[in-house]
Amino acid sequence: MSTNQTERLRADATATLISLEQVKAVRPAEELLHELQMHQIELEMQNENLRQTQIALEESRDRYLDLYDFAPVAYFTLSRDGLILEANFTFAALLGLERQKLRKARFAGFIATVDRGRWYSFFQDVLKDDSPHQSELALQRADGQILFAHVDGLRIAKDSGGYQIRMVLTDITDRRRAETLLRESEEKFHAIFERTLDGGVLIDDAGMIIDCNPAFVQQSGMTLDRLKQIRIWELRPDNKAEQTKKIFFEAMKTGAGVSADIKFKRPDGKVIYVGVRGASICISGKYYMQCITHDITERWQAEEIARISAQKNRLLFENSRDALMTFAPPSWSFTSANEATLKLFGASGIAELIALTFWDVSPERQPDGRLSSEKAQEMTELAMRAGSHAFEWEHQRLDGQTFFSDVLLARMDFDNEPFVQATVRDITERKRTETELMEYQQLLRELAAQAVASREAELKHIAREVHDELGQLLTALRMDISLLRIQFGERDPALMIKIQDMLVLVDKAIGGVRDVARNLRPPALDMGIGFALTWLRDEFAARTDIPCTLRVVDEPAGLDDASIVALFRIVQESLTNIARYAEATHVEITVGQRGDGVDVEIRDNGLGFDLDAVSGKKSFGLMGMKERAIAVCGRVKISSMPMTGTVVSVHVPLCQTHPGRRIDD
Repeated sequence: MSTNQTERLRADATATLISLEQVKAVRPAEELLHELQMHQIELEMQNENLRQTQIALEESRDRYLDLYDFAPVAYFTLSRDGLILEANFTFAALLGLERQKLRKARFAGFIATVDRGRWYSFFQDVLKDDSPHQSELALQRADGQILFAHVDGLRIAKDSGGYQIRMVLTDITDRRRAETLLRESEEKFHAIFERTLDGGVLIDDAGMIIDCNPAFVQQSGMTLDRLKQIRIWELRPDNKAEQTKKIFFEAMKTGAGVSADIKFKRPDGKVIYVGVRGASICISGKYYMQCITHDITERWQAEEIARISAQKNRLLFENSRDALMTFAPPSWSFTSANEATLKLFGASGIAELIALTFWDVSPERQPDGRLSSEKAQEMTELAMRAGSHAFEWEHQRLDGQTFFSDVLLARMDFDNEPFVQATVRDITERKRTETELMEYQQLLRELAAQAVASREAELKHIAREVHDELGQLLTALRMDISLLRIQFGERDPALMIKIQDMLVLVDKAIGGVRDVARNLRPPALDMGIGFALTWLRDEFAARTDIPCTLRVVDEPAGLDDASIVALFRIVQESLTNIARYAEATHVEITVGQRGDGVDVEIRDNGLGFDLDAVSGKKSFGLMGMKERAIAVCGRVKISSMPMTGTVVSVHVPLCQTHPGRRIDD
């Protein structure tokens, strides 16, 4: 207690004593008693003051303990040796231990192994001076769980000498996990952006190219640095640049997407066609245009080929020398005919022919002795049931002259009303040498079947050679390059980069070999028609994005390899036609065994077509399907009407011996 406080207490005691007794003349003994009483009161007041001070100190200590023990962050004190001297409840809860068990424990024991080196370095820095230090560490709880923490450390001098280390620990596990997820997300996006087969380009609101992936660089034929120096419309020809610029700014202004197929001439002179799909996006408050570009050169070329083919087919139809006519039930009178028909039968006009029937322009009997009227109705019924029927017929012109012809009757439906289209070709000259020509025809058919079989066998052989020989060589080459990377890559970073590029090229080559082998002859053909059609369905759906279902009613058994190949190629051609022309949204393939044969049906809900017009155009795709079926003693039936879809039905008998086929084919 200070001197001022003692004097103040003495004065207070004197005043109190005076107030308790009347002031009188004091004798010496009374003065002594007075002095003692004064000291007694002074001591009592000192005791009361000390008690109040003790209570205040205890309350202050309790408040400090509450703040320390129950603080939302972890507080702890370490000795110079790294032992835990004090710790609050938050620190104990973070480590998953009781506070008593933490005292005298070495804090380094709670540091994850991977970060112990960092901890020792940080602790040494804290011991060097009185400035605050901070770090981030991975800690391991008592249950083995890893948590991440931000640590602040400060060296504090003790009154007794030496130092203690005051530490503050903040749990940042959630932040670190969020940072990890964000980093992984960025890495995934970067991988997708860099490795996608389609081109990707990011354009700012001024039209400058900000970034693009390797696929876009390859499509443009320029370097990445060069692309980042130009505006997007500068990639277009001069006469298209201004229009492209206008479209760009309009899309950025309205936020509408951009979709177009454009022709692009690269700096090396190569012309490619690109499908562009773009949309405006907002990043950190700034708007950009993101575009995806897809090389459609092959598709455009295929469409151009198809367009040219269609033009050729139209020319063939217009200049056809075959007679085309239609007739319908119940009278089966002619309803239409082309100019070649009028010329063939010697009619002066269409009105003269319309009143007649098919057997009215025929002699009374056919060469086999049957009545023309009966046989004609039988041939018509066959065509109505099977969809088409071809045969030879003896006709009679209006002037009475007879001639032989090839006739193809094809059933068609229009507004659910069936009718028959007849294609008639004069074969009088051919009939004069019928025997020889029939022999030649049989020989040619056998040769054609042999050529198809030989071609399929050669494709099979080539596919196997490509897959086995070239595939093995490329695989061995990749293994050698991988071994080269292991042995020498770490020594020479430049060599490592080159090796990585070589591996990418080899992987592309291996993929190309697989694609070539699969396109030549899909391996699924060797596992039966069911597996082959399953592969074809999956390939068609993946290539065109058109849903395609395969329904196997009864797994066919007993089909030889030639029949399997024929069915596969017919279905393949049908799916190709659907992808090119039908604009269908769904395709269904049904396969099953019925009696002594296998039936396959390909049905789509596309635009359909006029069979009469297609027959006149001599569609080689449809003809090829029919010829493949005939080569294995089968048949193809096609049913279609505009806007009602198309159905292709194929029937192939089981266990047939195909003429002219070598055993090894």
